[in-house]
Amino acid sequence: MIEPDNPQLSVFRQCELLGVSRSAYYAAAATADEQSVEHMNAIDKIYTDHPYYGYRRITWALGR
Repeated sequence: MIEPDNPQLSVFRQCELLGVSRSAYYAAAATADEQSVEHMNAIDKIYTDHPYYGYRRITWALGR
């Protein structure tokens, strides 16, 4: 929706009108690689099975 080459409205003003921060506009979308997604899913499974585990015990469980 933001047109960076618009001669009448600056990017700052367009972001202001849309309620978007300029940093959000300029930030590149973060993507997770396949390995990171697998790690996140493993952590999620451990946490779902044992919600009382802290980060140390989750780290230990990942190493088993």
